Amino acid sequence: MKLQWYRSATVGIFSQAGTSILCDPLITDGAFIGSWFHWPPLEGFEFEDLIKRKWDGIYISHFHADHFDRKLVAAIARSNPDARVFLPNYMNKWLLRAVINCGFEPNRVFEIENNSKFSFKDFVITMFVADYCNPQICGALI
Repeated sequence: MKLQWYRSATVGIFSQAGTSILCDPLITDGAFIGSWFHWPPLEGFEFEDLIKRKWDGIYISHFHADHFDRKLVAAIARSNPDARVFLPNYMNKWLLRAVINCGFEPNRVFEIENNSKFSFKDFVITMFVADYCNPQICGALI
């Protein structure tokens, strides 16, 4: 297995057999309502490079703009018609709806239950989901 770090939390995972999964994509500057930018600045080729690659899957851990680049996900949906998206099965379906709105048909998006294993090509992946936070600890009521 090979890991390739791109920027922020964006990582590509490549198996010996050639399966590729892009994790938590963020390349487009301006995440969080135009306030977050990459440092050092991007060279300018990264977005096109990631679109041109063959991605078998995309894993998005949660619904924050620094882990879910809508522009990049939409471009990959168009350029990789066989790509699948893997999401934690959150109670709230915001992330699921956002991925579908980027152009991934519902049959290409898989919500994975907490503490369950799933197989994808030559990967076996265990999903751990932190869906419910204690408002006394995290300061938010969801």
